[in-house]
Amino acid sequence: MTSYPTTRCSTWILAYLVWAGIASGAFVNRTIDDQKGDSVTGITPLFLPDGGIWNAGQTCTTCAIRAGGKPIDTEHVFDGTWYDATYHGAIGEQELVVQVNFTGQAVYVYHIFLNALIDGIITTTDLGFYLDGEYVGAYTHQPGNGTTPTVLYQVPVYTNDSLVQGDHMLQITTSGTIAALVLFDYIEYTTEDDSTHSASGKSSVPAGAMGSSAA
Repeated sequence: MTSYPTTRCSTWILAYLVWAGIASGAFVNRTIDDQKGDSVTGITPLFLPDGGIWNAGQTCTTCAIRAGGKPIDTEHVFDGTWYDATYHGAIGEQELVVQVNFTGQAVYVYHIFLNALIDGIITTTDLGFYLDGEYVGAYTHQPGNGTTPTVLYQVPVYTNDSLVQGDHMLQITTSGTIAALVLFDYIEYTTEDDSTHSASGKSSVPAGAMGSSAA
């Protein structure tokens, strides 16, 4: 009967576990900025509809939030940029959509809120979320009268850390009859580290770890 020396067998098992850990890859967090796009691929979100509805908030001089005297402090905004759009809730009005594609197993969405009631300015935020074509949740923010602070930054409006690692499409929508202000900041997602995964493909059990048999 063939047997393996205990020390060599243990060494082989340890080497295999190390190799398996490397092969499984590590996870990293990446961001998708509203204007600078994916921190790795550079791909930017898709903002719909076209036609001047969406504006780069940090340079917009006609956006309602500036007209209302509540300028946003870029130092508190991710990468100093955000996208601004107002939805009026009118019959036949096109819905607002922010669409991103990513490869990962978790996703987190962050928005800015105007947390004050201002005459003539829409400050409510109303969002719906669709993941891979399926409705997965909603978020509504109603500002209060005299509440502080008047601007809320990097607020997590949707989180999902139970996705299967793979390609996903996330859509953030504003539609229906509720007038809303949308101040989109950025998205963060968790994915396998490609560099670790690539390196693992070249990994092998260390030489000498596989013990020779003894009669």
